[in-house]
Amino acid sequence: MRPTHPEMVYEGDTSPLEVSLSNTLGDPGAVKAFQLASEVSQRWRQGESPDLSCVLQSNPELLKYRSVVLELAHEEYCARVENGESVDVGEFASRYPPLQRSLMLLIEVRKLLEHDPFLQSLQAEVTWPAIKEEFLGFQLLEELGRGTFARVFLAHESALGNRLVALKVAHQATEEADTLGRLKHPNIVPVYSVKEDPGTGLSAVCMPYLGRATLCDVVDRAFVNQCPLRQASVVWDILEEVNQPSDGDVDSAAMPAIYRGSYVDCVAGWIAQLADALSFTHAQGICHRDLKPSNVLLSREGVPLLLDFNISTTGEGPSARLGGTVPYMAPEQLRFVAGAAAADTDIADPRSDIFSLGVIAFELLTGSLPFGTIPWAESLEEVAEKLLRLQQLGPLPLDDKNQHVDRGLAQIVERCLAFDPDDRPSSAEELAELLQKYRSPRQHAKRWITRHRYALAALACCLVVACTLAVGYLLTRTPFEIQQFRQAVVCLEAGQNNEAVEHLDEVIRLQPENPEALFARGLAMQRSGDFQQAVEDYRTLIRLNNDPRALACQGYCYAKLGFSTMSIYCNEQALEGGLSSPAIFHNLGWGYSQINRLTAAKRVLEKAIQADPDFGAAYYGLLVVRLNLMSRGVAPAADALQFAADVAEKAPPSPKLYFRLAEFHALLADRSEKARDLTLEYARKAVDLGQPPASLKATRAYSLLRDDPEFAALLATPSRPQTVPEPEPVIAPF
Repeated sequence: MRPTHPEMVYEGDTSPLEVSLSNTLGDPGAVKAFQLASEVSQRWRQGESPDLSCVLQSNPELLKYRSVVLELAHEEYCARVENGESVDVGEFASRYPPLQRSLMLLIEVRKLLEHDPFLQSLQAEVTWPAIKEEFLGFQLLEELGRGTFARVFLAHESALGNRLVALKVAHQATEEADTLGRLKHPNIVPVYSVKEDPGTGLSAVCMPYLGRATLCDVVDRAFVNQCPLRQASVVWDILEEVNQPSDGDVDSAAMPAIYRGSYVDCVAGWIAQLADALSFTHAQGICHRDLKPSNVLLSREGVPLLLDFNISTTGEGPSARLGGTVPYMAPEQLRFVAGAAAADTDIADPRSDIFSLGVIAFELLTGSLPFGTIPWAESLEEVAEKLLRLQQLGPLPLDDKNQHVDRGLAQIVERCLAFDPDDRPSSAEELAELLQKYRSPRQHAKRWITRHRYALAALACCLVVACTLAVGYLLTRTPFEIQQFRQAVVCLEAGQNNEAVEHLDEVIRLQPENPEALFARGLAMQRSGDFQQAVEDYRTLIRLNNDPRALACQGYCYAKLGFSTMSIYCNEQALEGGLSSPAIFHNLGWGYSQINRLTAAKRVLEKAIQADPDFGAAYYGLLVVRLNLMSRGVAPAADALQFAADVAEKAPPSPKLYFRLAEFHALLADRSEKARDLTLEYARKAVDLGQPPASLKATRAYSLLRDDPEFAALLATPSRPQTVPEPEPVIAPF
């Protein structure tokens, strides 16, 4: 059986020597690299013996431009083969360690394309737009990368102040843009717009430019010496190296907390975030089906983001085609490639994405693929058959290949790589929960104690001496910092936050790791609205002792800054650390609702109300979540009317509250005549408090009541100034 669309195979940038000669970013290094590479290529074609190693020794600055070196290395390989040399692909690729893995894939994939007429037919000649050219209103600056059927450019969008964007150009890209437009999640690259060029048949998908690093860069650079990384800070250095200084429109970011710990914990955090993003896409009925390191962008802030949904599918209609990248395909996908699956088998299985994510995790942790070297062959079908046999044997032991990976994490990854889909985590949400539990402070402490048990035994022998020194320190320290701390507490209680910060600065200057002073200063800055600086103090305190108070406050600050995923993580860790309060449950529910995990949001908001039956903000949050669930087709609960009455009684009055209550009752109108009456009543209250009457036209209430004279009169009411504030979306835990 021939697949209808094997969007296969190569997993890295395959850009030829296409770096811009002169673009508005003005990177002279890129210009020089392109010119030098062109000269080298020309000399090789004229008969000079090809040897990229010598070129790099004389011109080490070329290594900064990965795509240039990768294409030159491939050109050297082809020249040697054409000259009659017997070249082993693995041995040849090992000469260029930073590119070894990507170079092997590039060589083997192009060999497959040469031997497979069907794949060659998919590579039809396309007139791609050129660098420095204006294309559909975008000034193309340089090519960031290319896949089998698309190219991605760095560009300026002329109509919007020449903002810097990433522009994906491909045939029929509108379907992918339509998919991405539905997926609003902090770990999925968003779409600005999509345009089509009738003359060429090409489409352009415009996305924000968030940097040029992917997980592929991490794998290529992190395992150059074959030794597993210990510290995640090395990854941050890689990101700063890959994201070129010439990208002047993008500010550099401070190193996030996830890069201050171990590399293994960092990888687990990435995979947890990606699993959460997949959980969201799967809930929309969308499977990605082409997960691989080069399809995960690492933004300048170090956040992993899914991209390239061009072969994603719901399993219905013409989009239900086969696709993927061979080393990352699940067995059920490979069976199609090998022609061993029935034509009516469902290919839109979310567990296939979980398998691919497991391959990525294994590769990030070890620098190698889980089933050994890909058994390349003359045809794609043969490759699939051989790899299927390796997958049946199971993955290589992960913790044997990286001793810093404990058995708990290894088991999670190995479950993802199970040959039978039923043996994998049942959903991406379950995988995300497993990884969040693995990364909890309690589990982290257990792993640390296990790894350092001998050192802890030695440390116990020194406790008496340490305690003696500590007592001596307490007896001899000056009272100045104590006095400053007491004055800070008085200022905090009086709401004098700036004055409190001044006193606490003195305490922390003398005692940089004083936990109470750090927490108090973070609290003072939080209360004064300086959330970013508050996060820094909380982060220091968390690093010192995993204080759950700091985690809860950091979660609140992240929410105020708009980082819902980080807010979720911090609040979950605070709960795991034993700190439980209605405010934390409420803030966690808010975070879940922001990424459309509505069932989880409903669960924790109900816990907030159980903990405090008069917690009005939680009632309002739960109203919004239940309203969204009903709008998506979830049947109203039997207690819906009573719940709405409780919300009206407990939640603080505001225009948005009554606006939501009107919409909620409109959805219940076919069940109760009373609900219809309450729809009009709450609509009137919303308008009385300042809700614009015109906004009611976008609700279910409008279709229900548009023929009602009272409602028509309400719509004609002039807008009034808002008389009460809207409820805060999150609540400060302290």
